[in-house]
Amino acid sequence: MVKNKWFFLLIFGICYAQNNKIINSESSLKNDSLKIKSLLKIGQKFEEKSNDSALYYYLKANNLAKNTRWIEGELSSISNITAIYNIEGQYNKSLQLNLYSVALAKKTNDYLWIGRCLANVGTTYIYLNNYQKAIEYNLKALKLFEKSNNKDFLARMYANLAIIYPRIEQYQKALLYIDKAILLNEKGFATDNYIASLNTKANILCYLKKYNEAMPLYLKGLETAKKQGDKYQLAVFSNNILDTYKLLGKYSKMISVAQNHFNYCKDYGTNEMYSSGYKGLAEAYFYNKKNQEAQVFADKSLHYALKDTILEEMKFIYELKSKISFSLGDLKNGNYFFDKAKSIDSQLVNDDIIKNTQELEAKYETEKKELKIKNLTHESEIQKYKSKQKLWIIFSLIIGIIGITIFTYLQYKNYQNKKKFILQEKQLAIAEERIRIANDMHDDVGAGLSRIRYISTILKNNEGIKNSEIEKIISLSDEAVEKMNEIIWALNQGNQKLDELIYYIRSQCSEMVHNASIEFICEPPTNIPNVIFGWKENRNTYLLAKEAVNNAIKHSKATIISIHFEISNDLKITISDNGIGYNPEKIRKGSNGLKNFNKRIETLEGSLNITNSTDNGVTVSFTIPLHNKFR
Repeated sequence: MVKNKWFFLLIFGICYAQNNKIINSESSLKNDSLKIKSLLKIGQKFEEKSNDSALYYYLKANNLAKNTRWIEGELSSISNITAIYNIEGQYNKSLQLNLYSVALAKKTNDYLWIGRCLANVGTTYIYLNNYQKAIEYNLKALKLFEKSNNKDFLARMYANLAIIYPRIEQYQKALLYIDKAILLNEKGFATDNYIASLNTKANILCYLKKYNEAMPLYLKGLETAKKQGDKYQLAVFSNNILDTYKLLGKYSKMISVAQNHFNYCKDYGTNEMYSSGYKGLAEAYFYNKKNQEAQVFADKSLHYALKDTILEEMKFIYELKSKISFSLGDLKNGNYFFDKAKSIDSQLVNDDIIKNTQELEAKYETEKKELKIKNLTHESEIQKYKSKQKLWIIFSLIIGIIGITIFTYLQYKNYQNKKKFILQEKQLAIAEERIRIANDMHDDVGAGLSRIRYISTILKNNEGIKNSEIEKIISLSDEAVEKMNEIIWALNQGNQKLDELIYYIRSQCSEMVHNASIEFICEPPTNIPNVIFGWKENRNTYLLAKEAVNNAIKHSKATIISIHFEISNDLKITISDNGIGYNPEKIRKGSNGLKNFNKRIETLEGSLNITNSTDNGVTVSFTIPLHNKFR
């Protein structure tokens, strides 16, 4: 499908006719108005080859019109300049200039001029996808043309509105206006718009899925374009006919249409039209079950689409190539082309998001400027505005400094209060979440594990079941319950103080050592400061102590294990035993435990020291900084 087929309609604009002979020498023109008209004509001729060159002459005409204060000449040049800006995608520049032209046109008190400028603003809003604004300005222009009873301009406005309303899915309104436009076209008004109006109405009917009603209009437009020798319109109409035959399922008619369409595209000459032509042929052959031919033309279509990176066209062709490959039994290429189409589709979605964001930003800026421009209808008012603006700047600076000072102070106080409130809410939410997790673990996981242990104990007494396996289940259940209880303890916000941590380490390690029938020595420190730990710090510190004690129980053959706490700017925990020491070689070979030890120390930003003696056993001490934890 031809990109943006709605804009096949000649959007309303102000351009001088091009059929007059260009005057070769600007210097030979004595009258400034004739010079301006001549520059505009030259610019229009250059539009066929170079937008940059056309813009050069339009700007030159605009400057001359400004210097000579010929408002009509300035308005005419602005219309041509903004038309170039729209073609080049510089919509915001176009909008600002068109809004200025409305203020300028109001000086003429001429309904037609004001209406034309309003219509040009509406056109730019269409390009910006701001359809409500486009409708608003076109309706304003329509009222002025109705007052002046200018049927040519009325026909164009009806056609413009018929283009916009489908964008907001108001198809019946669109049909109402396009019928009015066609009626005036057939009566001899704005006849250059007639073909475009037929296309617009057919497009609306297609949106309503009335393909049988749309087809005669497309065919009529095609015949009219042939008579007028308009190659671009021939390409557009044949493309739309091709699409409609496909929707109607009339595949046998597609090949001849597609061949003609390709010929029209060749005459028109753009890569997009070439791609569209070959794609039409590829589709026609595919739906007529001629896959080999379809493949050839799909490749040619892709070739031209890739030249200009026409993403929508590329996506469609890759989808078509995927279908063709699957039809030929080529699953590998079928999947490959399908993935390519999906990849482009994702890119198009991202581009749309970026575009919409940019459009919203642009809309905000332009609407702010529009409000200012609306009030500047006369030059004297503009000057007054500038003078007042200077006074207001000085006054605003004085008031602003005072206001900013007060506002900053209030904002700061508000920020502090808000920050405090958010922190409290956050802490409350965290506490609630911790309680919930702990409760869930206790109620659900804990209950389940306890049940497993209970059942395993019963099964242990049954004959035919290996006690070793049952013992293993019981052991694993006990271990899981133990770990769960440790996590629950760490999550409990009430256990975040240093004294709670020390008490927990002392009580848990004491139980471990006594269960191993080893003497345990641990005197808690006095004057424990008010230090707050996070739950992860709590858990890692406890696990360090637990692992050190557990290693001593398993490997040291000690009779005494002791824990000593030292508190200053750091927390130092020392675990000692009177055992046989350890073999460094064995430690290196089975170093997972040591790696875990070091990892926890690193997480806590602490340090680790291990001393080994065959006479005095092993001493493990680790130091954890307490900076920023005192309260």
